[in-house]
Amino acid sequence: KGKFLYSNPAFERITGYKNADIIDSTPSLLKSGLYDNHFYKNMYQILNSGEVFSAKMVDKDASGNLFHLEQTIAPVSHKSGKITHYISVFKDISEEVAMKEELFLSQQRWKLALDGAGIGVWDWNAATNEVFFSKKWKSMIGFKDDEIGKTLEEWSNRVHPEDIDKC
Repeated sequence: KGKFLYSNPAFERITGYKNADIIDSTPSLLKSGLYDNHFYKNMYQILNSGEVFSAKMVDKDASGNLFHLEQTIAPVSHKSGKITHYISVFKDISEEVAMKEELFLSQQRWKLALDGAGIGVWDWNAATNEVFFSKKWKSMIGFKDDEIGKTLEEWSNRVHPEDIDKC
């Protein structure tokens, strides 16, 4: 019938809905409004074919706040093959999404600052021995972007032999 039969304490903690409050209600109470009917039609088409549905989504909690989740829904079938119900497992990934967004914005600010200042930079990852050389750094020493690789030797081969020990 497309209604909740049970939720566990983790569901209650993440969504704010108590088990007693959601029994016999439909999952539509979690809809964020960010997905059109085609999304849900596709989801149920996958589930009704007996396949597992997995996606990163945005849902709405009991207070109306949106949260990011990674969800897997599996159909459960009777021995006759008829699907009798679905089991959904999801993980709140809101913090992970927020951290990735903040990292992206920070990287964009850093890039804009460097580009605006006309500064060339290089960054060495000592653990992997891989080096990032900015396009500006490469152009400052007379090279095109594709003419210098990502190894430390690309840098050390360009240092004057009398300066290499100091560097």
